[in-house]
Amino acid sequence: MISVHEGCGATIESALAAAEQGISSPRLIIFLLNGHELAYVAEHLHCKYPDITTMGICSSIYANGHVDHASVLLLAFDDDTAACSGIIHGLSRCPVQSIQQFEQDVLQIDPGKENTLCLEFCTGAEETLVTTLNAVLEEYDIPLIGTTVYGDVYHSGYVVAWNGQLWKDSCIYAIIRNRRGRIKLFNENIYGPRPGAPMHIATQVKKKKKALVELDGQPAAEVYSKELGIPVEDTVANVMMHPLGRIVGNHVFTFSMRDQLPDGTLYNFKQINCNDAICLLELKDYKKIFRETIARIKAEVPQIAFVFSIDCVYRYMLYETLGCRKDYARLMNSLGGPHVGATGAGEQINNQHVNQNMVCAVFEDATPKG
Repeated sequence: MISVHEGCGATIESALAAAEQGISSPRLIIFLLNGHELAYVAEHLHCKYPDITTMGICSSIYANGHVDHASVLLLAFDDDTAACSGIIHGLSRCPVQSIQQFEQDVLQIDPGKENTLCLEFCTGAEETLVTTLNAVLEEYDIPLIGTTVYGDVYHSGYVVAWNGQLWKDSCIYAIIRNRRGRIKLFNENIYGPRPGAPMHIATQVKKKKKALVELDGQPAAEVYSKELGIPVEDTVANVMMHPLGRIVGNHVFTFSMRDQLPDGTLYNFKQINCNDAICLLELKDYKKIFRETIARIKAEVPQIAFVFSIDCVYRYMLYETLGCRKDYARLMNSLGGPHVGATGAGEQINNQHVNQNMVCAVFEDATPKG
């Protein structure tokens, strides 16, 4: 179905050589690189496998119970999965120009009920991207999972790798159909509203800049600092313990602050709309939530063949601070079947873009045994 190939070595060349061992006749290769040699890896894989799509990103890596054990990780898709991939350019300007090609790619793999997935890696413009892709995906009842790349490792903007080249302002995607069973998506949020916390209204925003200027007519950072009783200059430093939440009905969509201005404006990783209901969140009993997530996945997918997860980089950093990152990796690996996890600056699941969540796709193997 999907084979996992980890590469470790003193150099990226030796790590790649180790990762490539055992790969035979792949239909698609997705790679995660825990380093800064994305251009080299992208070009190398495209030259070695010119007849298939090779696509990847820079990311910290969870794999088979370990954290950042591998320098490079390759996911090789075989005949048990139908896959078609592509790239959308001009993501921040007009992604809808690629919608016809995207739909052709979807139809090419003959999507089925509950066995097809769209996996994407993007450089930003998440709300526009999610809306664009779902114009097609919802018609065919295909779920979406994805992440936003982070880290300006090339000092020229965020990039994704597709068929040997690096691209800015773009989204790379793969439409994947599991020929052995279902693909189910799961979402885990370890944050929730503080008991008795007041609800605030976003009264001034700058949508394109993902800026929250005012809450309840006051500077956003000042409202945050007063509620927590902390210095206003420490607002962003509290993001891993107390992010913000956009409230829609009974749903809480977590978003992260990334920077603030002296006037109290908060720049975020998620777009906020004027009149959105906003509350301050707190870290809940994350270990209990871990166990509940694992139990829910095992109950809904008893025969697990492969798990691909995406964690927010802030969760990755939080778990290091709390000393539980290795335990978390082992717990995800306990699901059965190989587990591979990437990290990003935002998570997309179906029609939502969120921060500081974990989203995962679980592949089932329902073929008769014996």
